[in-house]
Amino acid sequence: MIFCIAALASNASSQQRYGATINGTVVDQQGRPARASVTFTNPESIRGEGCWVKDTTVFTDSNGNFSLREHCGLSVRNVTLFVEPVIGFDGAQTPIRAPYWTSLRESEAKFSGLNLRLEGSKDVDLGLIPLKVNYRQIELAVLGKNGKPYFKSLDAWTKFVLIVRNANGIAVGSEALSTNDLENSVDLRRGVVLLALPEGAWTLELLKDWNDFDQRGRTVRYLARNNVSVKNGPIIQSSLSVR
Repeated sequence: MIFCIAALASNASSQQRYGATINGTVVDQQGRPARASVTFTNPESIRGEGCWVKDTTVFTDSNGNFSLREHCGLSVRNVTLFVEPVIGFDGAQTPIRAPYWTSLRESEAKFSGLNLRLEGSKDVDLGLIPLKVNYRQIELAVLGKNGKPYFKSLDAWTKFVLIVRNANGIAVGSEALSTNDLENSVDLRRGVVLLALPEGAWTLELLKDWNDFDQRGRTVRYLARNNVSVKNGPIIQSSLSVR
């Protein structure tokens, strides 16, 4: 009898559910409400504990406010929120995007996110959250030895493979193009693809294919490489020249 009661108690405990609502207001560098996306992540170690959210990414309203409801079978859990502006560049590809590569999160503080400890079903109000990441538009030309577009057709553009490294040479993002991307992001006549990158110093590497990028984040060989400084201002013009 004692065993049965203990088993029932254990089963009831294992079915205990918790949930917290996370609220906040995102503001820009001038303290004004910002249109932003908020991406929720939790460690892989607790994903088997029934921890989930209905929408992993939510958007702020016109006042910069957001609300996110999470559910979990653990009374105490650590989660992370990534806040970034809504990118308004039509057709722009984003090699670096929340929740970001681990290499970027660990090497640059502004990409590390907001780390939260949730307890039971206690709601969390984060108050004002300043945007730390800003994106800028880049027109990246991919050129051959003759200075003309390297990719001669949209079909050829499907072989576009880009690796992005930070100022320390660490691989932090990548990009390839789908059929839909080709129609919206590529100017075939000029040999240009439209990108959006966070402000900062980046190195762009054009690869022949994914086999030239190993599991340790190293580039075996590349077709072209160039540095780009992304800062506030007009559209940035950059290029990769295949030699």
